[in-house]
Amino acid sequence: GKGQQYSRSFDIEDGSATGDLKDDNLSILPVRETTVPAQIQPQKPAIIDTNKIFSDQASGLIWTQQANLPGERLTHDRALGFVRKLNNDAYAGYNDWRLPTVNDFKHLYTYVSKKAGASGRSLDVIMTTFSGYQPWYYWTSTFDISYSRRPAYAFDLESGSIKAFYTDDINCLLAVRGTTRTPAQE
Repeated sequence: GKGQQYSRSFDIEDGSATGDLKDDNLSILPVRETTVPAQIQPQKPAIIDTNKIFSDQASGLIWTQQANLPGERLTHDRALGFVRKLNNDAYAGYNDWRLPTVNDFKHLYTYVSKKAGASGRSLDVIMTTFSGYQPWYYWTSTFDISYSRRPAYAFDLESGSIKAFYTDDINCLLAVRGTTRTPAQE
C-alpha cells in the first residue's frame, strides 16, 4: 500500500531470503523464507512379521504372539518401558504398541471363550494362540483412580478376572496395538 517499502536480501550460502516490510505508520516486520529440499526421501515401508503377532479379527486388535517377551514379570513402570522399547525397535514392523486396556483384554477373553466352546478349555486355546503364556495376571493401562496410590488393573486370561495391583507389584506383559472396534464397526 501507500507508504510501504519492502527490502529483500538473499544469502547465497544457505539459500535463505530475508526481508523487511516498512510502513510509515507501522513498525518493521521481519520476514524469513527458507528453501525446501527438492526431494524428500520417503520412509521405507516396515516389514510386518506375521509370525510375531496375533490378529483378533473380531476386535480389530493386534497382539504380540509372544506372551512373555520380557522373559520375566515386571512392575508397571518397567512394563511401560518395555513397550517403549518394542516401539523403538519397531517390533514385528510396528511402532505403536501399548499396554492393553481392561476392555481390550475383555475382547480377547471373549475370543478365547468362544474358541474354547463347550469344552471350557480356555487354557488350551491360550496356549495355542500365544507362546510363552504365563498363568498369572497381565498389566493393563487402566487405573483405579478411587484410591490415592492409583493401582493399575491386571487381567487373568484364564478366568477373565480383573484385579487391582500397586504399580510396584510385578505382573506379566502382553502388548497390543490398534483400537477396539465398537459393535457398530463390526
